[in-house]
Amino acid sequence: MSRASYFASMTNFLQRLMQRWQNWVGDADLERDIRSQLYKSGFYGKSAKFERVSLVAVQRPGWVQIYRFEVFAKRCQVDDEPEGGFQRLFGLAMDDGRNGAEIQFFNNADERRILFMQWSEGMIVLRRGID
Repeated sequence: MSRASYFASMTNFLQRLMQRWQNWVGDADLERDIRSQLYKSGFYGKSAKFERVSLVAVQRPGWVQIYRFEVFAKRCQVDDEPEGGFQRLFGLAMDDGRNGAEIQFFNNADERRILFMQWSEGMIVLRRGID
């Protein structure tokens, strides 16, 4: 293997690793809750792909946390309608470690931002916020 191809393969490997890290939910219970809520909303939750998952706000002492994420999910077949294709949803999850999570999905980031402003009032919001 030449030196150039070695560096190219290492760069490719590191990029895939970084992408996987960015799309990792990191909390099995929260991921399970999101997938369940997707199914209740008419999407296949098990095959959904997460992107840009990040913690965006915390309420002291840390029990309540808000996560933003994007998800690609396929619409389930409803009655006589055929299955829909994959759809990009913008999600927001308020996870209370004591009482479970409340999860909302939106068709665009602006709608998500409005709910985030309501939910995060009085919380510690990360600098990058919900972008």
